Amino acid sequence: MASRGRLFPVCCAAKIPAEVMTRFIEANDKHEFFFVFVDSLTEEYDAPSEAPVMDASSPDSPFMGKSTHECYELLQQLLEDTGSDIDYDCFAIMDERSIKDDTLLLAEGPAEEGGEAESVRAPFDVASLVMLNFRAGNASMSEYKERAAKEEDGVLKIGPHKKG
Repeated sequence: MASRGRLFPVCCAAKIPAEVMTRFIEANDKHEFFFVFVDSLTEEYDAPSEAPVMDASSPDSPFMGKSTHECYELLQQLLEDTGSDIDYDCFAIMDERSIKDDTLLLAEGPAEEGGEAESVRAPFDVASLVMLNFRAGNASMSEYKERAAKEEDGVLKIGPHKKG
C-alpha cells in the first residue's frame, strides 16, 4: 500500500473551531501546500481544505484522546478503507492547545518497522516547511524534537520564530 498521497492530513483531536482551521490554512497558503482536515474514518479525502473553513470539526472525531501513534494507525486504516489521497507518514494533529496558541503537533510515521510515530509541536505558519523537510528527508524528527525541548514552551522555533 502506497503511503505517499498528495494530501497531508490534519487530525482533529479536539473540537476545532472553523476560525482556527481557517487561520491554519491561511498561514500555509503561500506555500501552496495541501492540508486536509480529517475527523471521520468513513469519508474519502481527495481535495485539500480551503479557507475560509465553514464548519468546526466533528465532536465525534475518532482522533479525540489518541496518541500520535494511534492517529498514525487510524490514518493507515482510513487510506485502506476509503482510498483517500493522503500521506499517513507525514501528518498533523490539532488539539486543545492549537485553539489557544496557534500551534499543532507535526508527526512522522515510524522510522523503522515496529517503531512508534512521533510528533513535535510547531507554530501554524511553519507547518508546511517542517512537513516538506520530513517528506524530503532533509530533517529528522529527533533533530526537531531536540530543538523544541530547548524552548521554554516546548514549541519548535524555525523560520520567523527562530531567535537570533
